[in-house]
Amino acid sequence: GRSTPWGGPSPLANPYALKEHGSRALELYKDWLRAKLRRRDPIVFAALRSIPADAHLVCHCVRPDGSGGCHGRVVALAWEWLRAQDARSRAA
Repeated sequence: GRSTPWGGPSPLANPYALKEHGSRALELYKDWLRAKLRRRDPIVFAALRSIPADAHLVCHCVRPDGSGGCHGRVVALAWEWLRAQDARSRAA
């Protein structure tokens, strides 16, 4: 999301506002987050690792029928990827 419980911006917030970037905002965010993951950005990695396994990511972007794009889904996929990477590293 755009903010955290302590009031600061989340390192996982989408820097591409829908008002400014329209329908491209989600694709821009995906590219941005992929680049952060490729560079192993410590702030983004820490933010993803801070999400507990039983967390429920919620967002107002997705329509009630489940359709629509949302950066929360992108964050969830990145979180799953990082957990798998961490598990492989621990197993090695």
